[in-house]
Amino acid sequence: MIRPTETVPLEVPEAESYADIEAGLRAQVPEGYTLADIRVSQPRGTSYMVGTGTAQKAEIREITVERRDQLQASIPEGWQALSIRPA
Repeated sequence: MIRPTETVPLEVPEAESYADIEAGLRAQVPEGYTLADIRVSQPRGTSYMVGTGTAQKAEIREITVERRDQLQASIPEGWQALSIRPA
């Protein structure tokens, strides 16, 4: 199984809670993507939180190769292997 490596950075510059950050990031996720990462920080001396995230393409494909050493050559540019199953 392979998936695209393409990602989209997301940001919530100011929020009162983790739930607000998560909701704000999820609202920014483009169609065809999933929210893959959330990072939260609270700037020193403030009462608010800042959130950043990463959206990743949701598409997954299955590829088949006869030998494991052929795997890398069969992965298109901009894609990465997720898992390998024996034939």
